[in-house]
Amino acid sequence: MIFKRKKTDKQINFKSKFELLKQENIKIQEKLELTASRNNIGIELEKNDLIDDAIKVYEENVAEEVIATRSYERLMIIYRKRQDYNNEIRVINIAIDVFSKENENRYQSALKKSNNEKLKDQIHIGHKNCENVRGNDGWIIYSPYPVKKYQERLKKAIKLNENQI
Repeated sequence: MIFKRKKTDKQINFKSKFELLKQENIKIQEKLELTASRNNIGIELEKNDLIDDAIKVYEENVAEEVIATRSYERLMIIYRKRQDYNNEIRVINIAIDVFSKENENRYQSALKKSNNEKLKDQIHIGHKNCENVRGNDGWIIYSPYPVKKYQERLKKAIKLNENQI
């Protein structure tokens, strides 16, 4: 007679957590693939001078607030070239919001992983200045999105918009 061991609550709980993480990772991967696909389509449309179509594709990524800079930056450039400053300002504001939140997540994660106060101070300064921070081993431990660059671009777009009126 073979006895089967009954699974404990701890084993069942671990397995369900694992499955949840696995499903979450699949969703993240699918979203990344869709984002990249749209960006590649946008690039091809731009190469074929189908700018209005490229805008529609990039705007889909922006509407979903994806955490990838390509669509935002291409729209900023396209709208600037067209002197459509209201849309440029709109896209910049969305980018600042999306990437500020992501930078905050990265900042908190880097702080949790840091093992000394000097490193924490460097991370804090890097976060404030929107700059990469390297650990003692040379590896990047905090890498923010270029929110400061977007803030500067926003100032210029606002001035251009005011001069246009």
